[in-house]
Amino acid sequence: MAETIASQIAAAVDNAQLHGKTEIALDVAERDLEIGRQIQSGFFPERLPDIPGWEIATHFHAARQVAGDFYDAFQFKDSKFTAFIIADVCDKGVGAALFMVLFRSLLRAFSERQIARENIQDQLLDIILSTNNFIAEYHGKSNMFATLFFGILDPESGVLHYVNGGHEPPIILNRKGEVSQQLMPTGPAVGLFPKMKFQVERVVLAEGDCVIGYTDGTTDARNTSGEQFSEERLLKNIAYPWTSVFSMLFELNTELQKHIGEQNQFDDITLISFRRKSAADDSAHVICRTAHMNFLAELREFVESAAAHSGLERDHVFAFKLAVDEICTNIIQYGYEGREPGLLSLSFDMNDDWARLIIRDDGRHFSPDQAESPDIEAGWNEREAGGLGLYFVQELMDNVTYNRTPENANQYVLEKEIKPQMQ
Repeated sequence: MAETIASQIAAAVDNAQLHGKTEIALDVAERDLEIGRQIQSGFFPERLPDIPGWEIATHFHAARQVAGDFYDAFQFKDSKFTAFIIADVCDKGVGAALFMVLFRSLLRAFSERQIARENIQDQLLDIILSTNNFIAEYHGKSNMFATLFFGILDPESGVLHYVNGGHEPPIILNRKGEVSQQLMPTGPAVGLFPKMKFQVERVVLAEGDCVIGYTDGTTDARNTSGEQFSEERLLKNIAYPWTSVFSMLFELNTELQKHIGEQNQFDDITLISFRRKSAADDSAHVICRTAHMNFLAELREFVESAAAHSGLERDHVFAFKLAVDEICTNIIQYGYEGREPGLLSLSFDMNDDWARLIIRDDGRHFSPDQAESPDIEAGWNEREAGGLGLYFVQELMDNVTYNRTPENANQYVLEKEIKPQMQ
């Protein structure tokens, strides 16, 4: 009996030690993966190119800590010609992430050249062939490759030269929001074998035309029933005359996350879009929702993301986030009290001097001027309820105005001066 008890104790001690070592190993692995994620994130462009007459937006959501998808956008040396890249390395996990870094580095390195209108096709083809041959010759035994789309845009003429190496066909929407074309593959995946054949194609983007590139993690995204998001659903969700490509990608990602729900994300989701502005475009980022508390988080996330996308500093982003939370909460709780909730819309735009958020609703008329100013000096027990939120909004913003529109809608305009901080 003593021997049996001793052996059981010894087994328990061994299991405990093994469990402890496993926990330590898992902690180390998690820490290493987090370091890898941070390093990999540095290979995405910190800022997207600022091209007069064009707008660009991107979205990236990794399925794991490290990813095999990537996008890139940059201007060639001493040139206005701009590269747009979206790619998906085969497989998943650490191996795919390492090759993602390799592919991205090679494409950037081989793009260190002069680009002119008369040699775009030859230069683009040479970039792709050089990348393909290097991967195939030096890493052929790994059997790793990538599908990728590489386009070179002439922003003045709107001509886009491109190579699609086995990637999901980017979609072109016209100014009416209609799908006008898909840019089909012009060659195989990159890195499979040396000296593969690729072809350069071209398309002319008219004013209002928009290009949307995506990886298969978008269309293959699955819900709890295993149903894929699908290309058909993707096309249905983007076919609309959007005010900005940022708004389009935000709404598309919202639909993707609703579809995925509680299911673990199946694959990396990567999106890139660019549009040639038309004279009628105001490029404001717009969202519209039913005035219900269920949508408050989406409204808040939209403003936070739009402000960050526009290049605002963190404190300004935070100010807009707090302001929209306060005003929209008041609208939802009091503007539609005792009646069916109507619509609540947000419009965010920015120029060289101001960042501006316009909040509109068709609820009960209530001007902020009607609210009594709170007694800030009074103690919490002595202060009367109400007015404090609007006071904080006015403190956060440099200018807050309200008016009743001819359509009988409430309109709040919140402005933040940005020129002094950006000098």
